Amino acid sequence: AQAKHGTNLLGGVLGRSITGGELTATAILDLGSLEAGESAGLAMVGDRANATGIAISEGKLFVWHRAGGQQQTLASADLPRLS
Repeated sequence: AQAKHGTNLLGGVLGRSITGGELTATAILDLGSLEAGESAGLAMVGDRANATGIAISEGKLFVWHRAGGQQQTLASADLPRLS
């Protein structure tokens, strides 16, 4: 993972095989349980070197892509403040 995210985005994976080309996935994240430097999200994983996902870390939402073991952030935005 990128150093600025402070964690391996594929450090813990719960997987499910898919056989079709069209799918929908939903994740409910408990942001209050995240500690400094931790991230949580949802990803489609080919293997540890190839994946695409969306995650939350350090008050930001980001979309990332890993190909051939090289990871990059495609987009990011600050999370809205919750009252």
